[in-house]
Amino acid sequence: MALNRSYDGLATTDGLNFYATSGQLLFMIDSVAQTETLVSNLTQSQVFGLEFAGSTLMGFDNAGDHLVPFDVQTGEALSSPMNVGMIELGTVIFMSALQDPANLADAFD
Repeated sequence: MALNRSYDGLATTDGLNFYATSGQLLFMIDSVAQTETLVSNLTQSQVFGLEFAGSTLMGFDNAGDHLVPFDVQTGEALSSPMNVGMIELGTVIFMSALQDPANLADAFD
């Protein structure tokens, strides 16, 4: 599918419908219908690194270096931004502890 713009962040729970940011705008991309729909303006100014934590859309607010949960219908922050003690995240990936490669035993010969 050809997209109409470049996006700053992209997240999905099913591989078919995606949420994406472009500047302060939140879009929903339906890869089956091949549509890009503006959902709303985000309440945070510089959101990068979208990812879902369960069914909650999370974004990293680069202006305040905080992780923010968003309502996918309104773009409103669901709670206060969380300070994760990091700046300039390259990516945000959520996974269970059982899937985390850092928690897997190392293999040695």
